[in-house]
Amino acid sequence: MKTTMKFFAVIILLAGFSVATYAQTPTPVVLGITGHADVQALITITSGVPLEFGNVTPGNVKAIGTANNILHGQAGGLTETSGSWTVGKGANTQVTLAFTLPDNLVNGSYQLPITFSDYSTTKLGKIGTKDVSLGSTLTPSFVINSVDYNSEYQSSSILVKVGGTVSPIALQASGSYSAAITLSATYN
Repeated sequence: MKTTMKFFAVIILLAGFSVATYAQTPTPVVLGITGHADVQALITITSGVPLEFGNVTPGNVKAIGTANNILHGQAGGLTETSGSWTVGKGANTQVTLAFTLPDNLVNGSYQLPITFSDYSTTKLGKIGTKDVSLGSTLTPSFVINSVDYNSEYQSSSILVKVGGTVSPIALQASGSYSAAITLSATYN
């Protein structure tokens, strides 16, 4: 019987080592994930119509608003329009829009001062249906975000308009005056 007891003791001891060994080697848990990104459309800017003052007379200020309206001065030529661009972007994306504005329209060596600061209660630019107060700084910029411009933020296309004021001197030389007004757009 001693032999049987020893035999069972050895079996129990070996079984214990086996369970202990099994319990000490955990099975790893493996769970994978995927990486994902939505690449947005490239920003595009399409020129609409130029900022057109029409006929301007020497010594008389003329201002065009963002609603194609004459804010100051006389109608002339029936061609007065605010300037416009269409900015294409990814929907639900934040972009920064910035103007590069000239100080003068030019005709050869002649200059015609142009300003973009507020005239009366109008603003420099209009984004969608909202006026944008940019003051008179030369390179104004602003951010299209979900707080201030929610519908434009959600949209994949934004209409941007600009008005301005020309101030010819009393002896302004006649001729056609022009200069580039530039809009740039970047993702944030």
